[in-house]
Amino acid sequence: MAITLLALATIVAVGSLPTCTILSNRGRFQESASILAQSLLEKQRARPWAELPAPPYYEKLEPATLDGIGQTMEIAMEVYAVGPMDPQKVRRVVVTVSWEEKGVPKKLSHETDFVHLQN
Repeated sequence: MAITLLALATIVAVGSLPTCTILSNRGRFQESASILAQSLLEKQRARPWAELPAPPYYEKLEPATLDGIGQTMEIAMEVYAVGPMDPQKVRRVVVTVSWEEKGVPKKLSHETDFVHLQN
């Protein structure tokens, strides 16, 4: 009886390993994409206002490859006007990171509004 229970527990544990790996990779990809997008937004924030592209603006940036996994992530940056606000004073910057996971396209975006406070 003990051997049967041990064998059954082993089969269940070994059977769940692929699922754990998939979930772990999914979390790792999403976390990496989020960190990458936030990092690029912070780089834009550090630029002088005059160097921030005026809307409408779209740029496909160099892809990034995650170390140790080999997963490639495509990156794009867009700059929009914010509703009725003056684009010389307020701009929305959106960074989108895209990748494929088991043949399924995935995408994550981070955005923030930049306000020019100086006259």
